[in-house]
Amino acid sequence: MNRSPLWPVVLLIIVSACIGACTTKPPKTETSEPEAPERTLSEADAALFLQNGDVLGAAGVYGELAKAAPAPERFDFLLDAVELLLQYDQVALAESRLAPIDPAALTPRQRSRKALLRARLALRGGRAKDALALLPAEQPEMTLAERAELLQLRAGAYTSLDRTIDALRTHILLEPMLDSIEAIDTNQRNIWQLLGQPGLLDLAAYRQLAYGEVFRGWVALAESVRGARLEQTSVGAAVNEWLRRFPAHPAADSFANQLLDTMFADRLYPHQIALLLPLRGRLKPVSEAIRDGFLAAYFDAQGIEARPDVRVYDVGEDPSRFWEIYNGALAQGAKLVVGPLSKPAVNLLAASESLPIPVLSLNYADAHVAQLPPAELFQFGLLPEDEASQSAEFMLRSGFLRAAAIVPQGAWGERLLAAFRQTFEAQGGELVEHVAYLAERNDFSGPIQRLLSLQHSQSRRKILQRALGTELKFEPRRREDIDAIFIAAAPKNARLLKPQLSFHHAADIPVYATSHAFTGVRDSRADKDMNGLVYLDIPLVLDNGAETRTLRERVRTYWPDDAHRYIRLFALGMDAYNLIPNLENLRGSPDLRLPGLTGELYVDTERRVHRRLRWGFFEEGEPQPLELPEVDYAASEAGALPVE
Repeated sequence: MNRSPLWPVVLLIIVSACIGACTTKPPKTETSEPEAPERTLSEADAALFLQNGDVLGAAGVYGELAKAAPAPERFDFLLDAVELLLQYDQVALAESRLAPIDPAALTPRQRSRKALLRARLALRGGRAKDALALLPAEQPEMTLAERAELLQLRAGAYTSLDRTIDALRTHILLEPMLDSIEAIDTNQRNIWQLLGQPGLLDLAAYRQLAYGEVFRGWVALAESVRGARLEQTSVGAAVNEWLRRFPAHPAADSFANQLLDTMFADRLYPHQIALLLPLRGRLKPVSEAIRDGFLAAYFDAQGIEARPDVRVYDVGEDPSRFWEIYNGALAQGAKLVVGPLSKPAVNLLAASESLPIPVLSLNYADAHVAQLPPAELFQFGLLPEDEASQSAEFMLRSGFLRAAAIVPQGAWGERLLAAFRQTFEAQGGELVEHVAYLAERNDFSGPIQRLLSLQHSQSRRKILQRALGTELKFEPRRREDIDAIFIAAAPKNARLLKPQLSFHHAADIPVYATSHAFTGVRDSRADKDMNGLVYLDIPLVLDNGAETRTLRERVRTYWPDDAHRYIRLFALGMDAYNLIPNLENLRGSPDLRLPGLTGELYVDTERRVHRRLRWGFFEEGEPQPLELPEVDYAASEAGALPVE
């Protein structure tokens, strides 16, 4: 078949048309779905991350939002991220995110917010002085919440620095800014806890301060309740009288009723109390002092309609007989036991699975025994570790970050050293040196020279003398990296250690000691060499208030022998009696403090009673209360607190 010459052209047109038909997209119709827009992050995404427990993811969302936002909004997101990390204890990461934010690029309100975050970080790190210095002054552009945070941080720093009056005033200024019942309740509890601090034991001195009616009302409430406690009268009557005097006070709404209902209910003692003590053998004088203090508190009690029946049992020195006497007391109707005193007997109690009635022991079980003590066992005593820990805290708050310690050889010295070291280093201090001495010696030159590195100075002198072949005039040089010295010592050793430290070129280093350095009996001639020593002691020994002085005089008059020599144990007996009706309240409120004669008492989660003691110093051979620095009492009551 013959094809026309035009055939290739026609074929090319047909193929091209087919290709075009295959590759051309059909036009969109009205029913076609639109393309999905690109999704952007929002603060809701951060909330979703938090809901799933991903704090870092939530902080990352704020970081991405900051990248996309213009200034100054960008910095709000960056500060939000820091606040979130700090809220969830990501302290190091929060600090690293906050540091690069340039204050010069921030608005005034953002600068204040950054300053508040820096202060929170400092306070979280135990640097209360730095926190005060970082806190900004109150600015007009601050929100109410930021003003409240400013005061909360300031109050926390003052509390950490033992500036109790400053902290009280700040909490009082804070309350009108709080917008929830829970926040107000927490703030009022903080005020009440501050009013129970050992440094405010003589409340009458603060009654007339020109800080306004609210301040005076709080002080009056604490004074009324404390007076009722000391005089063993009805706390309910004292609070009701206070309500009559201060009906419009902020604490009159609910806090006073909490005192009546939960915190300081009227004294309710069990019908019968058994006091178990070793009244024979080596512990006889100690036990008699505790017994006399316990019975003194019993006979002093007023306003109690039904006095408990107190029965005293001699448990002797053999701990194996303890259960026999304990069960005998239960059979005779005891509803609560106070005692025993010896550690082996307390260990027996602590190793029990349960006890039929509550027990307030007068010593502490060994740590390896008391890991899971029975719920009915409360442990109380003059625990020396509490004093060592409190010494470490006080030294750090005084600005001394590098400490040395000198303790006696043996288990007691090791316990105090361990407690001091643990607290001091946990709160940012450094124990640069420690030595042990033999308590039976009188010359502590060797341990002191090792403590102060004086032997290195002596060695350099000998090397130079040998090299030069001549005698050299020589002044030993001690190490320069010690801010303060902690000593653990009985009175005889403390009277020798303090002057010997001065002799060995440490006269300019502050020296701190526990109550064990003082006999408890004032003797200016015997204690003259301890001048300048800072130490802590129980209120019955150190406090110079009229009530305490009267009680000390009564001890001297009615118990002239052992109870006077063992005055701290006499106070332990009095506090043991006064603790009984408060044990359950204290157990349920870890932040609750009960003013006592052995210190400010509180109970930890293991039902161990701890004490916060008073600070004093020796002047002309006699202990004097150490007045901690407070604000100027002549300051105007209406003015804001000074900006640090």
